[in-house]
Amino acid sequence: MTPLYTTLIPSADPTGATCPPGAGYATIKSANGNISFIGALADGTSDRMLTQTSKAGEAPLYVTSFNGQELLQGWINFSTGSPVGTLTWIKQANVDAIYPAGFTCRDIAVTGSPWVAPAFGTPAVPVTGGTLTVTGTPAGTLTYVVNGTTANGNCLQVISSNAPVALLASVNPHTGKLTLKIGKQTRIIASSAVLQNTTTSQGSFIQGTQAGTFTLTP
Repeated sequence: MTPLYTTLIPSADPTGATCPPGAGYATIKSANGNISFIGALADGTSDRMLTQTSKAGEAPLYVTSFNGQELLQGWINFSTGSPVGTLTWIKQANVDAIYPAGFTCRDIAVTGSPWVAPAFGTPAVPVTGGTLTVTGTPAGTLTYVVNGTTANGNCLQVISSNAPVALLASVNPHTGKLTLKIGKQTRIIASSAVLQNTTTSQGSFIQGTQAGTFTLTP
């Protein structure tokens, strides 16, 4: 196993009708068979867990929050070199104002990639003319054309956009975590992870009682 991976936990229902839209994420660290998951789900709930891998390269995932009223469980398999798995995500009713009815999301297909810190002077996300699309904002759907750059840290530089609000996007070159800051006065902050093997990402954010999503494609 490699020491570090990034993973995306996409919605089982991209329409958002029965499950939160967008995607959650996790960075995974591996050392001597011990695995640590650190990230967040698409409803904004943080997830963190320590576990171990079996000889077959599988690791159980079992994370609870809100005093057991929210549960994420399943198995992640590392035997192919990239983490994959199928998860179930359950949230009981009346836990928060955004999803008062709760939800049960099954067969969530986790995708992942090894993450290797880029060489000095190399962008963490080497895209040229990539597309970052953000939905669910007060200004509607925003589209940014971006290039990966090492200027101002490891950032996505906006080349063109239809958006009336500014975007700051940065990538931690050591972990693959992507952070977006959209707008100034009413700022939206969103986080996810970049899959290095496909140079893609997707995620979600909560603003007030509304949920939004974003995707990054090369």
